Amino acid sequence: MSVFQGLGIAMVSPFCDDIEGAVQKLINHYGECADALIVGGTTGEASTMTTEEKVNLVRLVKKHATVPVIVGAGSNCTATACDNAKRYADLGADALLVVTPYYNKCTQDGLVEHYGRICEQGLDVIAYNVPSRTGVNILPATAFRLADIDHLAGLKEASGDFAQMMETLRLTEGKIDLYCGDDDLNVPAILMGYSGTISVCGNVAPKITYQAVKEAQAKNAVIASAYRHLLAPLIKALFCEVNPIPTKAALNLMGIEVGAPRLPLTEMRADNLQILKKRLMELELL
Repeated sequence: MSVFQGLGIAMVSPFCDDIEGAVQKLINHYGECADALIVGGTTGEASTMTTEEKVNLVRLVKKHATVPVIVGAGSNCTATACDNAKRYADLGADALLVVTPYYNKCTQDGLVEHYGRICEQGLDVIAYNVPSRTGVNILPATAFRLADIDHLAGLKEASGDFAQMMETLRLTEGKIDLYCGDDDLNVPAILMGYSGTISVCGNVAPKITYQAVKEAQAKNAVIASAYRHLLAPLIKALFCEVNPIPTKAALNLMGIEVGAPRLPLTEMRADNLQILKKRLMELELL
């Protein structure tokens, strides 16, 4: 069974005094544009959050969300990832987003064993391939093997390699959902057969991102591409510094206070901030 189809928004994590108020504002800002919310992923700065902070955030998002809530549960330790899976299942997570083990640099066989153990915990899992951050790449042939694991429901592909993305689609089509993890590539990926996207840009421009995704799902290539081209300058600005530095800056500028990124991430450089402001104004988001 599919966890979701369409636009999944990779939520930022508010680091401010009123966490619940910030969560409510974010969810209201997304409106009816989100088909799923992803909590505690890369954009959510999970690597600098305590377990207590993350548990609290999951509870708050579950309290206010009306769409599936997918929780980041990855670790470079398989046993820890399994413990995370149990914890977030108990909190009512609808599925898990599990990044490949990082730093250890396991083999492709190790990836299959790792995800197999996590899926044994009983909650649907979306594997997350982002080799630029982890140093580990889920190869298409490995994705084919993963697709046979019970509760391995999907794969977020953020390799940035479109040829690899299409080969993974060819080998797994009809077996698991594939989600594009690169805002630059989500329209062509969905037009080619991906089930949706897990988007950073959706935090800032949910309506336009949603329109692009829905037109791509409907195979309206010209209209979907027009929305994608409209978003392209903003997407470039949102990734001119490490994600989620610009995304948090954009939301704060828009009056949705989510606080600053947490060290070692720093606040946005003044020159890049001016470019970001210009892009927001061009889309009438400021």
